[in-house]
Amino acid sequence: MRVLLKKFKALTGYNQNDVARKMQLSRQAISLIFRNHSFMYRSSNAYIMQLMIDEKIQEHYNRIEVLENLKTELQDKVLEVTP
Repeated sequence: MRVLLKKFKALTGYNQNDVARKMQLSRQAISLIFRNHSFMYRSSNAYIMQLMIDEKIQEHYNRIEVLENLKTELQDKVLEVTP
């Protein structure tokens, strides 16, 4: 789970504090939960991390949409006829 947490942090920018806030727990509790290897804790950790990954993906989609709109505006501006 430690390796996955490192990949999670590298790809999303979220750390254990962010996960703790999302789960409304203390950082110490999250640290203990991530060290616990029982099936219940692993599955709940994975679920919360998947939700946070989905949020990050949606954030990137929104940014891509804004960039595509900007690209369209720039193309329209270039093609615009000036008197």
